[in-house]
Amino acid sequence: MRRRIKRSDLEDGYRDVEGIFFVKNLEEEQYIAVTLDDRDFFKLGLMKLLDNLSPNYTRPLLNSNEILKLLFSYTEDNKENYKVTPKKTIFYNRKEKSDISHTSDSLDEIVYKYKNENLYVNKIRFTLTSKKEEKIRFSGSIERNGSLEFKEGDISYLVDIVNSVFEPAERKSSVFNSSDRNNFKRLTRKSIKVEYENPVLTETEDNERLFKALENIPRSDFLVFHHNPYLHVSFFDYADGSKFDIFGLDDKTISVVPYEKSTETSFNNMLEGIQKEFGEGAVEGFMFQDYSLEDIKA
Repeated sequence: MRRRIKRSDLEDGYRDVEGIFFVKNLEEEQYIAVTLDDRDFFKLGLMKLLDNLSPNYTRPLLNSNEILKLLFSYTEDNKENYKVTPKKTIFYNRKEKSDISHTSDSLDEIVYKYKNENLYVNKIRFTLTSKKEEKIRFSGSIERNGSLEFKEGDISYLVDIVNSVFEPAERKSSVFNSSDRNNFKRLTRKSIKVEYENPVLTETEDNERLFKALENIPRSDFLVFHHNPYLHVSFFDYADGSKFDIFGLDDKTISVVPYEKSTETSFNNMLEGIQKEFGEGAVEGFMFQDYSLEDIKA
């Protein structure tokens, strides 16, 4: 594959990025793309190609909790013979909008930092070591965009981690595909729920933070129907025409209802914008009780 990048600051006004990649079908509708070329080709060649396949291709986006849950799984009782050692963690600071590199030898410390300092995890470089044999089984990194880097180790452990990356992606895909569709700017019984551990919608400033997160999502727009006493926003994705209604019904829950032709890719992009700029919550399917918006106002 070859891609030409045109920029005025480059010699001759362009440069070519080229490399080779392989695509393997793991399971039904699950594929993995692999390249042995450098990171320049990976980021500017392969990843750009995959982005251009949208909405026919959806990346398995991960949040901080899902990344750490994957790593913690190797320290559970049934896998107590393994040690996970973080080498470098790249956080993103929501307030200052900057990357922070952090070296830590503890997963618990990473959890503490992202939960208490308004950060989210963007990437973790780590090693997985067999305690019994004192042998590195996996050395590499995992990113929230679902990509993995494999430096050294046993290829079977890479396959195991790849499968673990697909698990939360499959769950969120199932939630999206089983949700009700909405063409009437209203709540439906079966919606998508983004649930937070702590209150996130208690003040007017919280609503403004959510609006700012939506505003920063590329090629999109939104319209606020209600700001108080309940939150109702209509979100539109110019990239593929997807539409969603977003409701804030209590201080810990954002509900999302896709329109009929909305795509999973668009949903993931919108969700990632909210997770990065506003806050990370767990995505669940949810069945509302039978009530109207008049009940919410009361």
